[in-house]
Amino acid sequence: MRSERRDVAEHALFRRGMLFFLRRADERIAGVLCRLEGDVLVIRLAGVLEGDPGHYRDGAQLVLYHLVMRWAIEEGIAHAEMSGSRPFISEGLYAFKRKFRPRIVVPRTHFARKRLVLIPRQDTPEVRDFLCDHPAITIDPAGKLHVTYLYDRDRPPRVDLPWDCSGITGAHELHLDDLLAGLPRPDAHDGR
Repeated sequence: MRSERRDVAEHALFRRGMLFFLRRADERIAGVLCRLEGDVLVIRLAGVLEGDPGHYRDGAQLVLYHLVMRWAIEEGIAHAEMSGSRPFISEGLYAFKRKFRPRIVVPRTHFARKRLVLIPRQDTPEVRDFLCDHPAITIDPAGKLHVTYLYDRDRPPRVDLPWDCSGITGAHELHLDDLLAGLPRPDAHDGR
């Protein structure tokens, strides 16, 4: 219900897809709704019973992903699409999916032409903090994926965040002064 309206999930996914459950004893503790699109298993909606943090800590969702992918392999399904994530390598969803050693690609779905564009209106400490704390997967003019680390004098690039996945060709650093040049600075701050 978080990523799709209930009617869309029911008609476009559930009625045309498959639902997998992970059980502990006789209780369903995790589930994932998938669709088969040609030779691609599209993993769409996943979660644990009642959103219980204990099930996440126990690894229920991680086990469920492994079992679904094992099922796909046994059925001769060539690819599994994990339904992407936002392009910030600092976010938990990217870190979670990275454990599967995926190949990062621009999706083949209606998202193929969509981009997340951040347009700061002011150069503030909060904007600088956000940009430094959230290194992003970016697309160069040739269509290759890279990770961009932003930094300034007081905010080092977050190179401690791992990004290495097939499909990402490298990483580079960009100084915030170059990115935010010309923006109003309502609170004079030091950060250069």
